[in-house]
Amino acid sequence: MTTRFGSYNDVERRIQKALDNINTDNPNLSALARDFVVLYNQLRQRFHGRISKIDRPGANQRLNASQEQALQRNPDCKRIKQKPQELNQIAANAHDQYNAYFKALKAAIQDYRITPTDCYNIDETGFRISCGGSQWIVTRDAKR
Repeated sequence: MTTRFGSYNDVERRIQKALDNINTDNPNLSALARDFVVLYNQLRQRFHGRISKIDRPGANQRLNASQEQALQRNPDCKRIKQKPQELNQIAANAHDQYNAYFKALKAAIQDYRITPTDCYNIDETGFRISCGGSQWIVTRDAKR
């Protein structure tokens, strides 16, 4: 799309040239905007560190570049869509119920003298409080 200032790429090139011509800490941005035929607000935002639309990542990306690379380095981690929880499962996620369960668990561990080496997670999935619904998660087992 072309505007009275030209295409977006042309405007970005002129903004970059204007930024390259800045040689003081407190430049006159309005004069630079007039000289390089760019909008003052765009030049000001770029001067203060805003990234151009061309350089910034898409708005719908959840992971940054380093996180994506970490997933690629670990092929055993897969990205899957989490299934929504049922209403009775959500209702069971009450904080008081978790506290009561873990108090009973602690008492049982002490009563039966269970050592930490004898404890393990049966299904190896654990649980997450306040998470659920249709969300994307990273897991080692894509079948879950």
